[in-house]
Amino acid sequence: MFDFTGKTVLVTGGAQGIGKEVVRGVVNGGGHAVILDLNEEKAKATAEELGNCSVYKIDLGDKDNIRAVMAKVLGDFERVDVLINCGGVVSTVPFQEVTDAEWDRTLRINLTGTFTTCSAIYPYFIEKKGGRIVNVSSVAGKIGGGLLGTAAYATSKAGVNGLTKAIAKEGGNAVPAGSILSIMGLGIKQGDTVVINVEGTDADACADKLIGILANAA
Repeated sequence: MFDFTGKTVLVTGGAQGIGKEVVRGVVNGGGHAVILDLNEEKAKATAEELGNCSVYKIDLGDKDNIRAVMAKVLGDFERVDVLINCGGVVSTVPFQEVTDAEWDRTLRINLTGTFTTCSAIYPYFIEKKGGRIVNVSSVAGKIGGGLLGTAAYATSKAGVNGLTKAIAKEGGNAVPAGSILSIMGLGIKQGDTVVINVEGTDADACADKLIGILANAA
């Protein structure tokens, strides 16, 4: 268990899957989790199950909605310490069958949605002189596909990887996290931004542990 005492952690896609397990880790560690999810019913059920959570409905496919919700969250809480982006969609459509609509939907939610949440909170962290952003990606973004995703999904996650590295280089110390072992050995510092690739067996547990390590790094 990691110590989140006194910390407020925003988790996109926190209603279910990896996001829910991240929320569980935050709550078990004594922190307050803010669940940002399109499925408000499931988000409220998760909040009721785990306790010490707030719920805000967000549409990661709508830039204006994201900015409005993020502004409200930052206004509602005295402090926000961490943003963890778990929200997204999987596209399993083979390349030759990918329509413009499928392509646009996948990149709009997975890549543009991640950009917009980061963009919305970044000035707040700069003003407060501290904060952490953790973007949960997929190995599909490195190898061009994987257990779940194909062309559109892999492209969106490759974009998340590049975006996260660029944010880190522009805003602080870049962290080259190429594998679990390299993450474990890094000296993560305040303001560092890391891409976590999680996929396959025990992905939820792995992501929970890694995010706890990164979010609490001194």
